[in-house]
Amino acid sequence: MHLKRASGVKLFTTWLKLVTPVVIFLSLVSAQATDYYWTTTNAVSANWTTAPVGWVGAVPDSSGNALIAGTNTLGGYFITNDVTASVGNLTYDLVAGTAQNTSAGTITTVINPGTTLSILGSQGFSITRDVGVKVNSTHKFLGNTLTVNNAAANFILNSGQGIGITTAALVDFSGLTNLNVTVNAFGVGNCILSGQGGQVGDQVVKATLARTNVIKASFVAPDYTAANFTNAIDLFRMDSNSTGSGSPANAYFALGISNAFLADSVGIGRGTAVAGAGISMSTLIASGNAAGSSAGWSMQFNKKDYTSSAYFRNNDGSSRMSLLDVTVNGGGTNILTRAVRVGSWISLVGGTVDMLVDQVWLAKNYTNAFSTQLTDAGFGFDKGTVDANTVIVGDMQYTNATFCYGFLYVGTNALMKINNNLILGYTPTND
Repeated sequence: MHLKRASGVKLFTTWLKLVTPVVIFLSLVSAQATDYYWTTTNAVSANWTTAPVGWVGAVPDSSGNALIAGTNTLGGYFITNDVTASVGNLTYDLVAGTAQNTSAGTITTVINPGTTLSILGSQGFSITRDVGVKVNSTHKFLGNTLTVNNAAANFILNSGQGIGITTAALVDFSGLTNLNVTVNAFGVGNCILSGQGGQVGDQVVKATLARTNVIKASFVAPDYTAANFTNAIDLFRMDSNSTGSGSPANAYFALGISNAFLADSVGIGRGTAVAGAGISMSTLIASGNAAGSSAGWSMQFNKKDYTSSAYFRNNDGSSRMSLLDVTVNGGGTNILTRAVRVGSWISLVGGTVDMLVDQVWLAKNYTNAFSTQLTDAGFGFDKGTVDANTVIVGDMQYTNATFCYGFLYVGTNALMKINNNLILGYTPTND
């Protein structure tokens, strides 16, 4: 093992505290596809197969675009999938009319026992909002199995706060037995995948997965050394030139009981993931608890009683991922966002981890000219094995005023196996 230790590195018994071509996915809807709308004038609870009470005109066919949208922001309603059904694409598009910071109510989609709702088109599955709209929204999914299967499609969970407004989208799949996703790219709170461009403000999502999840994303970035590379599974990603000023506290991605992530790369907290002043990243990672924290964005188990597991491999299901990155290229280039402390973390404490990965990067700054505040990143687990070739904890690539703090926690019943290099507190002077 090759160990580099820069000045300012503090080592603890179980802790390491270390100082130290954007690809836009465009999904094209076939010209032959028909748009089908759920009733938008009033909140309506109805069965999937009941038209025109629920779907206007007719029930979506297997190639159609199912759109659940509208300006009714106060009602809550149920969409009950009463038969096994397939559609081309499914989009929940929140429209708050002229109102800002408005509740969009709760939309509950029920997939009855023994049935499956399959989304098979190239546009995939998305929960989004119109540009400039600022709404609170809650989406619940109950029942059996939701499947999204098209290698050209994307899976997108984007909604919530607009610039300067503290609102969020709650997306809860925990009432589902199975969530099966095979797509090109998987994004949560991700401006790059929103189709809205980088000038839409924050995308604040609090998401909880189903009990059993298999998420496969086939995208492979051509160059992970590029400043704005894209991960196959990209969580909480602000565009580097976004005008958004960051994220409110406690935006999270909570895992279910059984979780398999099959992708070349997994990343969390790109751009302006705001971390509050005075955070205790070490405490957060060791506890795995985001409640009340101001540490930016997180991945964690929903249940932390050691009944849950997380499996990480490349998209072939068996080989190493290329990269796991946490708060890499934080800060951004916009004058409103570059002067904020950025932070995100992955705490898989309370469950079992099985990960094969080439590189792990924790906390890496953007460029010499920007990112004028601290960059924080944490990764921790306390059961299972992470097998990595190279781990870089705290990567201060540039000689600007910002420090990069990386936190790595390995609990008593966990094994962190590093085959080649463990680099602690990298700075430009290490070259």
